[in-house]
Amino acid sequence: MDDVEDLDTASSEALSRLQLPDLPVTMTRRTIKYVRFFTRTERGRGMFEAWLKRSGRFQDMVQQTLREWRLPEDLIWLAMIESGFDARARSPAGAVGLWQFMPATGEVYGLQQNRFMDQRKNPQLATQAAAHHLRDLFQRFSDWNLALAAYNMGYEQLLSAIDRYGTADFNELARQGALPQETAAYVPKIAAAALVANNLERFGFDGVKLTRPVDAAEIAVSPGVPLRALAKAAGVSTATLRTLNPDLLQDRVPPGRGDYLVMVPAESLARAQASLPALLDTEPVANDVSVLNPVDLLGGREFLQRPKEDESLLSLLPKPKRRSLRDPLDVLGQDTGDRGEDDQELVPRRNARNQRPLVMYKVGAGDTLIGVARQFAVDVEDLARENGMEPDSRLREGALLRLRARQDLIEKLGNAVAPEKDSTAGSATPSKESSTPRPERPTRASTAGTHADTPTQPSTQGRAASPAKSREDAVRKESRDRSRKGRS
Repeated sequence: MDDVEDLDTASSEALSRLQLPDLPVTMTRRTIKYVRFFTRTERGRGMFEAWLKRSGRFQDMVQQTLREWRLPEDLIWLAMIESGFDARARSPAGAVGLWQFMPATGEVYGLQQNRFMDQRKNPQLATQAAAHHLRDLFQRFSDWNLALAAYNMGYEQLLSAIDRYGTADFNELARQGALPQETAAYVPKIAAAALVANNLERFGFDGVKLTRPVDAAEIAVSPGVPLRALAKAAGVSTATLRTLNPDLLQDRVPPGRGDYLVMVPAESLARAQASLPALLDTEPVANDVSVLNPVDLLGGREFLQRPKEDESLLSLLPKPKRRSLRDPLDVLGQDTGDRGEDDQELVPRRNARNQRPLVMYKVGAGDTLIGVARQFAVDVEDLARENGMEPDSRLREGALLRLRARQDLIEKLGNAVAPEKDSTAGSATPSKESSTPRPERPTRASTAGTHADTPTQPSTQGRAASPAKSREDAVRKESRDRSRKGRS
């Protein structure tokens, strides 16, 4: 564990004593922060050990796929940060599987989704799709820091940030606040996981026993065959089939016009092939193709038209409704992309948010950061950055939040806010939990769109620091006058 102590300085000498990943990403102080979290803290070590154990089931398959695509094998640790190697993982925003594909991106890369199957949950198919997507992103950006950032926040969104801030340096984009905080932390988390995984003995994880790889084989099964019939033919439980085929959502093989490839234990393949035909003579098979969309009629996996490996599919990804995750178009103004390098016309508009009045807001019971952000029509990530917090930090009742709100909202809310100069306190102090690195997934800002938890209704109990006593007296008097007028 001496290596962790040495890494406090993030010096090249300390790093030189470690086996570096084959994934060429920058090792920054933020990376070392997550290395310390994974190796020093009880919570971080517990998480990393659990994920590492689970990785054993998929390592051979994933790294073989990455080699076939001529990609760095340490990209496997992206799946650790995305899903903790849980093929059934689902984010609040709807990202699913080992690689946390959003629905639209999954479709572009050939992963079918309907009420019978969700191939984002299929480890083999999703890994092929992820390799293709990552290959496309790296070919576009020629930098793994940027490719991973685009995987998280979205390809178009990253292009927009690069265009607006005039730099393609990931660390500079993060420093300037051009990236969502989740994305700014996402790349260092992957780098940290890869660094620890390449030095298990040095960090004390060499005794972790990995889950055995899946030893399974494919069998072609007719559409609509009940899983219980296939399980009986193979001599295994239905639960075993579901574990091997997490993409199957119903109790039958999906209907269609072609056989479907189902995974069974390798030692059961011969028995299943011999016994299944006889069982199907007495087992009713449902294959109502009329309930499927036309695209679903292609049927089983072997009949699916997979994207060609030499094609980049980035142009097929859905375009975001906003130019970026951060600034709406009405702040940036229309940008046709025709301006010259020396044209600085848009610079003042980019700083429009910073010209809003800076006020203080006193946190009330039940307040959340996203609720306060919605109440004052500000970006939750801007609000978090203004107060040195993470977007998912818990708020302490009575703490003061610094925020830049529109003047009309300040006037509307009246004494719910106070100018910063009237406050005697500093910025809000997050709870202890907010200062702890949060390597578990994230909701992704998107692999093809942003992930975000469902916003909660903002509380109206929060109040800012008290204004002058004379103002309070005037407000009370005005309220009493209205009350008397109403009674009369």
